[in-house]
Amino acid sequence: MDGISIQLLYSLEEARHRCHSITSRSRAETRRLFGCFTVLFYLILCSIHVVTNAFADFQLLIY
Repeated sequence: MDGISIQLLYSLEEARHRCHSITSRSRAETRRLFGCFTVLFYLILCSIHVVTNAFADFQLLIY
């Protein structure tokens, strides 16, 4: 192999490594975002449930 072929192989390997690290980083960020949105969704559901129950209890007190 001449110097150009070795340099080309090295560049391809470096590009593959960078692409792989970007892909794995974006997967981790996607997982983290999905976790945050899941927690936020459950917090919203729980707050709606609490407000609905409080309103129902208040209606029972009035009537």
